Amino acid sequence: MKRLIKAITASMLMSLSMASLAFATESEGGVVIINPGEEATAVDISVDEDQIIQEGIYFGNVSVGGMTVDEARKVIADYIAKVGEMNIRLSTETGYEELPVSELNPVCNNEEEMLATAVGVKHVGSLISQYKQAKDLECNSLYIDYDIAFSMDNVMDFLVEHSEAFETEPVNASVRLNENGSFTVIEAINGFTLDYDKTYDAIKEVIKNCDTSLEYLTCQVEGTTTEPQYGTEIFEGFGDLLGEASTE
Repeated sequence: MKRLIKAITASMLMSLSMASLAFATESEGGVVIINPGEEATAVDISVDEDQIIQEGIYFGNVSVGGMTVDEARKVIADYIAKVGEMNIRLSTETGYEELPVSELNPVCNNEEEMLATAVGVKHVGSLISQYKQAKDLECNSLYIDYDIAFSMDNVMDFLVEHSEAFETEPVNASVRLNENGSFTVIEAINGFTLDYDKTYDAIKEVIKNCDTSLEYLTCQVEGTTTEPQYGTEIFEGFGDLLGEASTE
């Protein structure tokens, strides 16, 4: 079976040790990391699903070297399935709410790009450049990151549904008269207003850097602290004995 996919051009598949790939963002200690979202020039090439991927190439932290294109697709599908099985704990100062990632309908947004890059390393460019690239991969592993997309609407629906768990109203300081005639100052409590957009971005970052070996993912909700009108400080010294005197 043949599938037409886009592969990066030969000019982008120069020496991996020079980190000259269009997607490359860093190269350190024999590792070249390709991040999604960078601009790239592409050409259409016909690729067999049973075509073998060059050794030394990883999807995330899983080696796909020696696999066929079809097998590498299954690696991507398995990773997305594992991500979907996880929960994100959206934490506040007082607790957390768990958001199942499966409810966000996660998908791999750059599957074809990942496969095209993996195949293109071996099959795009002159024979000399292909040979050089193959030799470079013997020393420099090529790590290709996932770009996971998910439903923003479902995130917002969850945040709205659980807004009472995330948002609190500020409480003014007050005093209480005790049975023995003394007073107790009840401290003020700050409120919290949820920032939906920033919390969505935080969730996106957590899923982007997802470690499927963890029991669950953690994410601190973003928002603004709101102070009460009357703070505890206005009752400082309240109820203290100011002085005493006695007389016959």
